[in-house]
This record gives sequence, structure tokens and C-alpha cells, in this order.
Amino acid sequence: MKRIPHMSPTTATPVVAKASGLTLLALFGACLAAWSAPSALIQIPTAEVIGPGDACLDVAGAVPTRGDSHLSDWVLESDFGLTGGIELGFDTLLNTLDNGAFFMKKMAGDRGGFAAAVGVNGIGFNGEPWNPYVVASSKTSPLRVHLGCDYAEPHWRALVGADYAATPDITCMADWISGGEGAWSAGVNLAFGSERQWGLMTGVIHERETGDDLFYVNIGFTFSLRES
Repeated sequence: MKRIPHMSPTTATPVVAKASGLTLLALFGACLAAWSAPSALIQIPTAEVIGPGDACLDVAGAVPTRGDSHLSDWVLESDFGLTGGIELGFDTLLNTLDNGAFFMKKMAGDRGGFAAAVGVNGIGFNGEPWNPYVVASSKTSPLRVHLGCDYAEPHWRALVGADYAATPDITCMADWISGGEGAWSAGVNLAFGSERQWGLMTGVIHERETGDDLFYVNIGFTFSLRES
């Protein structure tokens, strides 16, 4: 994957009119995996990383279903798997290519029934705070659980999520971010194509502070850069 996604956690309320470009990039910071163990749910990352030599391109956005939220931009993301369990990517708003942000994730452990990863989102060029996190994911099937925390200045926040592989092509998911500006989301990821190389993730994000709801959509394409 993704995305996350990774979807990476948002650094503020998800997509409101006051949101900065990097806020949107932090929310949409993940490459949509075309398999049923994504490296991110709608909002939070999982401990999965894409394999070395694999890559993903995706486009993500959100539209308000009610309330005062406002869609500012759609995000284009590129995501690459490196050796050593490292995933590196770059997000940019489609209408302003000079306002992008890097992100990276490193597999930190894989023992017993759990895997763990550490990462940073929102590595931009305009001095805005980075969004570091740590997350652990169960290696269970068909239901996985994910627990972690991130730092969205000035607060540490809890990250909780789960995904369920209903079929080899359909994964249901839900996640929750703590704090007054946190949110919860629920949705589904559909893998399709001859090798499940395409993925479509849709869902709803609910902002607790404002009570607003956003309809989220992400479509991505996963491919290999390795020589056949």
C-alpha cells in the first residue's frame, strides 16, 4: 500500500476550510494497497510496509456530507518500498505542486503475533511540525487490530483501529484518533484487477470537535519496479 494509506493521522481536524496544505497531506499520507492487509486504514497507519522494489501511486480526497467542512484539494501520492523494511513517499496537492511533503515508515519489529513500525508524516519545506508515530498491528486473520500513538503538536494522541478481510478482495476497516480534534472513520477497501493491482478505498470520517462528516475516497495502483 497505503496508505496508509499509509492513511496517516491528520495533524488537525481533517479537511476544514482553515486547513493548511500539509494538514491535508498528513490526512492523505498513504498509498492505497491493492491487497487485503493495507499499510494504513482511512486515518491511521498500520505496521505493514510495502515490499522492496514495489511502488504505488494514488489520488485521495474528501467531500463533506454535512456540516461546514470544505474540500480544498485532492492529494497525489507516490510511495516506494525500500530494503530494510523502509517505506518512503511523497504527497502533493494536485493544484499546487510546490506544497508537498515527504513521509517515511520503518518496520521496527516482527515477533510472535505482532508487528511494529515507526514513522513520520508531514516532512515538508515550510517549517510546519512533523507528525511522528509508532504503531503495532496483530498478525491475525481475518481480523487484525492496530494500536499506537502519534504526536500532533502540542498533543500526543492514541490511535486505535481494526480491519477485517471479508473476502480476498474486500477489507472492512474502522479507526479512531483520541483528543478534542480527533476523529473516527469507517469504510471498505476493494482490490481489483488481474493481480489485484488496483485498490479503491471509501468511507466516512467523523470529526468529533465540529460534528462534521466527510466522505473519503482513494484510488491507487500498485506495481513493481523490480526486473522480471
